[in-house]
Amino acid sequence: MKIRSTFLRLVVVVVFAVAEVAAQTPDFAGKWAGTVTTTLSGTGGLEISLAQTDKVWKGDLKLRIGGQEVTPAIEELKVDGGQLSFTASIDRTRIKFAGKIEGDKLDGTLEAFQEDRKISDGTFTLTRGGQMPPLQQQGGVQMADANFDASVSKPAYSKSGPKVLFDEAHNNFH
Repeated sequence: MKIRSTFLRLVVVVVFAVAEVAAQTPDFAGKWAGTVTTTLSGTGGLEISLAQTDKVWKGDLKLRIGGQEVTPAIEELKVDGGQLSFTASIDRTRIKFAGKIEGDKLDGTLEAFQEDRKISDGTFTLTRGGQMPPLQQQGGVQMADANFDASVSKPAYSKSGPKVLFDEAHNNFH
């Protein structure tokens, strides 16, 4: 009888311990949004939507920075306790994100690399169900005009003329 009583107490303690650990494991699922600040592009917005299916985490990313909004795919997504990490690629730039959840806040850092060279770093502060700041036009920064019409109504050379070449070797855009 004494062994059964001790065993029952041990089971109760283990059940409460497991329940306590489960209660302390943060839930990353949902939409997180807020600000991101980088040394290269200044301040912008970051939004991450996370979901877990069959113990596998998946996510979507939206980044507003440098006067542009991009939605790169999330790669290498890892959730471990209260820690989150993932990478994303934009053109030739690979960005590594790492963050920690505390309640409804997700704070973290990022590092941007081109090949093996670090080109920028920064921080982000997100809130569960939060909003990204609006897209800002950056003063003094080269920006593409997606609505620009390059057609010429009365061309000076309609049949033959000079050739125009674009130098794309310096990561420029035109």
